[in-house]
Amino acid sequence: MPLKMPIAKLDGVSFDRWLGDARPFALPAPMLDLVECHLVTPAAMIPLTVLCRHLATQGRRPVLRIGNAEVRGYLNRTGFTNIVRQWTQLDPPVNSLEAGSYLQFRGRSPVLLEVTQLTTRAALPGLLERVVDLLVRKMAFPQPDAFDMATTISELCQNTFDHATNHCGFVAMQLYHQGERPFVELAVGDGGDGLQATLSRNPRHHDLRSDRIAIRRATQAGTSQFEDPTRGTGLYHLLRIGRKHGACIQIRTGVAKIRYRLDTGQHSELTVPWMPGVQVSLTVNAKLPTSPPRA
Repeated sequence: MPLKMPIAKLDGVSFDRWLGDARPFALPAPMLDLVECHLVTPAAMIPLTVLCRHLATQGRRPVLRIGNAEVRGYLNRTGFTNIVRQWTQLDPPVNSLEAGSYLQFRGRSPVLLEVTQLTTRAALPGLLERVVDLLVRKMAFPQPDAFDMATTISELCQNTFDHATNHCGFVAMQLYHQGERPFVELAVGDGGDGLQATLSRNPRHHDLRSDRIAIRRATQAGTSQFEDPTRGTGLYHLLRIGRKHGACIQIRTGVAKIRYRLDTGQHSELTVPWMPGVQVSLTVNAKLPTSPPRA
């Protein structure tokens, strides 16, 4: 048996290898091991949150091991720990005081949108205001572009209510300052029925035969579980805005993931370990400062 390479950075790319190694759906007592991780980004944090909730609802409360003290502190700060502790056995244990120690600061960080459980549409306006503020103040986005992106993110968040009957969605975002050019990573996900099952409720899409085909179809304008032609614009507009800003976008559902490198015009289609629902992540760089006109 080949040796498993430790994963120091758990992100939207490495999450699938980590999930394949963990095999949580094949084990009666799932162990979610983050001991080797020194960084967990939103693109992994959101599907991990979905995973914890799904396992718990199946009656298989997983053990979640977090070894690195800095990662543990960061996951507390993002609100991740406070959410998943109801569905997991944390190792080492985290008491309610530690898990909730950052609640008084929630919503105050200009570079972090904490892991937020999407249980009502009423919460979206406040979240989107923070997204716009971050894009304008920290990423040098023109305000119209920031509002355009926030509108698309709103549609993705609202999709979690449509996709996830008897489930719920989650969203998180983090600004990073690695290198000379800041970038932001945002992720939205749910543990619902997935794109193939959801779209197949519409007779127009009864021919979907795989998760991969469902992703391709979902990124076309007007693709929805509903007959209303004005619905089904979220993923289509996400790719449109991604092209405009040179973003990297990942769409994952079931056993398929498509990764769009819209800065280069390339994309890759991957078979990945099964996950419930739909998870979407977006990574985009800050705008470069424009040089003042010469006299």
